Amino acid sequence: MYSFGVFQSYFVSENLASSSVVSFIGTVGAALLPAFGIVSGRLAERFGFRRMIFIGTLILFLGLILASFSSKVWHLFLTQGVLFGLGASIIYFPAVSVPPQYFSKRRGLATGTAVAGSGVGGLVVALVTTKMLDALGFQWTMRITAIFALVSLLAVNPLLESRIPPAPNSKADFTIFKDIRFFLLVGTDFCLTFAQLVPIYFLPQFAEERLGLPLATGSAVLSVYNGSSALGRVLLGLGADGLLGSLNSLMLCTFFSAASLFGLWNTAGSLPVLVLFAIVNGFVGGGFISLFPVTLASIFGVRRLPSVVGTLYSLSSIGNLVGAPLAAYIKDTSGGFAAAIYYAGGVTLVASALVLVVRLLEDRNLFKRM
Repeated sequence: MYSFGVFQSYFVSENLASSSVVSFIGTVGAALLPAFGIVSGRLAERFGFRRMIFIGTLILFLGLILASFSSKVWHLFLTQGVLFGLGASIIYFPAVSVPPQYFSKRRGLATGTAVAGSGVGGLVVALVTTKMLDALGFQWTMRITAIFALVSLLAVNPLLESRIPPAPNSKADFTIFKDIRFFLLVGTDFCLTFAQLVPIYFLPQFAEERLGLPLATGSAVLSVYNGSSALGRVLLGLGADGLLGSLNSLMLCTFFSAASLFGLWNTAGSLPVLVLFAIVNGFVGGGFISLFPVTLASIFGVRRLPSVVGTLYSLSSIGNLVGAPLAAYIKDTSGGFAAAIYYAGGVTLVASALVLVVRLLEDRNLFKRM
């Protein structure tokens, strides 16, 4: 998902479809990952984390393999989009819920380190995918990616042991829907999902069309973004544990994300400025991923964390589906990237305001660690 910008640029250059249509291939999977979260969390709680992660691995592998045989856009929607997204969802929510069960004082660092893997993977995969597409073509690129995903996920599955035993007869807990803080956090994530995939999907294309750089350079910028995101997940998790608290850190991340969109990306007229944007926005964007589960655990507890995280991401998943295509549509109809960047920055500012309200509901003293 975090390297789809490479495929986005590749498919557009190969005239597979327009930019807005191609972006839907990636956003279908990106939307299904959180949308299916409410089900994924419940399945993990009822049947066990390892079992569900194994099933998710097989579905994800099937999606990538079948994508390698795709010849039409709708084939890619179903394979690289739907199957990949479903498999990733079944894997992600149990996996991200394991670290908070084992840590209390260093919960942010533990979660940040765990989710940093997708940032590191995005850094490496974006570069490797570009090389494979040039040397091997799309079909073998997808087959090699599928095999690597299968082997690596099966290798780590035995390590993902939950401290909370499965509860096959457990009933759904709806008390969370009575808490205004939960809905404000849903609103925060809802807004962020409209914006967070825009840089990931369009940095390579921006580098090509605005700066006149080759795809390899745009892919390298995306790798910088993903590497900075991985670093942000760890360091912001560490900072949340020792200095600011997870909720304060999340609030600052949303603000600096909006500031970087308005102040850096929109004004980027050279490669160094674009790289600076990738570093800053990637760093704070990584914070969203590591800090949300920790914030939810601190407010609502760890026992029902898979369901809480899954429910929040499910309710806010529409942004993952339409956020990037909407940005592409705005770009295509306005004749440039500026309006699309303003759109991404605007919804991020709304997210910043919503998380500020949550923070004030917890405690009006903004200097208190929380």
